[in-house]
Formats: sequence, structure tokens, C-alpha cells
Amino acid sequence: MLGPTRLLMLISGLAIVTAACGGAVPTATPTTIIAVPPASPTPVPTVVSIQLTPTPMSVPPTARPDLPSPTPTQPPTPVAASPTPPAIPTPTASPAPTQAAATPTSAPPTSVPTPTQPLGKPGSVTIVASLDNTLYQSNIGGNSNGAGESLFTGVTNGGETRRAVLAFDLTGKVPKGARITKATLTLDMTKTTSGPEKAELHKLLADWGEGSSDANAQEGQGTSAAPNDATWIHRFFDKEKWAKEGGDFAVSTSAQTTVGNNARYTWGPTPEMTADVQSWVDDPSKNFGWILLGNERSSPTTKRFSSRQNANESGRPMLTVEFTAP
Repeated sequence: MLGPTRLLMLISGLAIVTAACGGAVPTATPTTIIAVPPASPTPVPTVVSIQLTPTPMSVPPTARPDLPSPTPTQPPTPVAASPTPPAIPTPTASPAPTQAAATPTSAPPTSVPTPTQPLGKPGSVTIVASLDNTLYQSNIGGNSNGAGESLFTGVTNGGETRRAVLAFDLTGKVPKGARITKATLTLDMTKTTSGPEKAELHKLLADWGEGSSDANAQEGQGTSAAPNDATWIHRFFDKEKWAKEGGDFAVSTSAQTTVGNNARYTWGPTPEMTADVQSWVDDPSKNFGWILLGNERSSPTTKRFSSRQNANESGRPMLTVEFTAP
């Protein structure tokens, strides 16, 4: 079907041809043509838009196989209109994070005390020696003074050495598991043969005994050892011996003090004494006490101290222990 413009051009062309050919065109044709011009004044732009506007989609796709399928050119309505993706966020309110946050696995156990937490109440106890004796230097180790009233240190006029041994039973007096904070030893000196001398405490490394031997007079020479007495050679007379004559003890000094005239003297507190007592509380089977050494480099330097059997109870060897209960 021809548009108005092309129809008008065709008619005009026929008229020109007819005129050129001598007027062979029928008269009826102009009559029909005269009625067409009123539609011809349509502007050209309008005609162009008319050609572009009419959609050729009225032609079935099967009748125009040379044209591409209109499906790709159409907007992807299924994607835009699909409501499925918005429905996905619904499970995002998952309770899993809430359950994890509520799990108290990261909380430290409140029942376990930290190292900075204090232990129990502080306590203090003063204990009298449970064992004491004197080791009298001798080639045969035949003398002792287990039940005597005195202990001796230093070197005699005759060049013989004396060493005092003491032990304190802490069982039932200091609670098991207690933390020892301070330890002091107090001895009453009753006789001297010299001026001020240093006296050292050393931790004993082996067990020893106290028998029934009891020297007379000033007790400086001792008496015959009784069974289980500690002597210069024996830990328990006359069966078990020291590994080294004169006693088995630590080389390091636990405490020392200077002893002069007759008076009451105290050793400690020192970290070493505290550590010694702590080790005895932790393991009573290793509680062998201390050995007291006087000045053994010159003579005479002997000092006499009251033993646990001394008639003067206030002068007996005393160990004061301060601790924190478990």
C-alpha cells in the first residue's frame, strides 16, 4: 500500500508522461487523482515518523525468518519481576551467633585462685627443739651428750672441734601446705672461752639421733655415746655413719650471727632459713634440722648453749615460724 506522497508523485509522473506522449491518458484518471492532493500537504518529517512508528511485529515471526527473534531485544521481565531473591534474606536472623555469644566457654573458672590472690590467715608458732646433741671430734666417735643440758660449738683449748645439731618437729604445728614467710632461731649462750665469734647455721642433709648419754660437770668433754646417739662419726651410734666425719650438711650458710658475751642470740630471718623451713613443711621426711658451726679457724673459740633438756625452760632452743595458712 502506497503512502500519500508516493501516490502523488506517481500521478504527477503519469501526467507528465501523458503530456509528452500526446495525451493518451484516460480522462477518468485525473478525476480520481484530484481527490488525493488534500492529504499531500503532510510535512516530510511527519511522513518519516509514520514510516518508523508502524511496528512490523504484526508479521508473524515464522513469515520473516530472516529477521532476528524479538525475544532477546525484549527486556528480561522474568529477572526484574522475580520476587525470589528478596525472600532469601529471611533466614539471616539465624540464631547461631546468639547461641555462640551466650556460650560461657571463654569465662575463666572463678573457683581457681590466681597467684595474686592471698592465701589463708597469717599464723605464727614457736617450737622447742625436738632433738639436739653435740658432735665431739674424735677418731673413734665414741662421745656424745644426747640427754645433756648443754650444746657446744668452736674449738677447745686442746684443739678439738665441737658442733651442735638441732631439729624441730613441725608436724601438727605448721599446717600442711602453708606458705612460710619468716623463720628465726633463738639460743641462750651460757659460757664462752673467747670474745665475739661468728656462728653459722647450715642445713643438715642426713638424719641423726639423740640417745640417753648425759655428760657431767661442764659437759665440755661429753660422755660415752649411747645407742642411736649422734657422734662425730656416727649418725646413729654405733650402726650408721655420716658420709663425712663431722656431719653431712650444705656448704651454703642459711644464717649467721655474732656471739659474744652470755646472752640470748637470734639467727635470721633470712630467705635461706625461710626456704629451709618451707622444704620441711612440704616434705617432713627431709626435716633433719641444722648444724651450728662456731669459729673453727683458731683456738680457743668454744661457746656453750642451753639444750632442750636444760632446767631453764625459757633458755631452751626456740624456732619461731611465721606462715600463711593454706
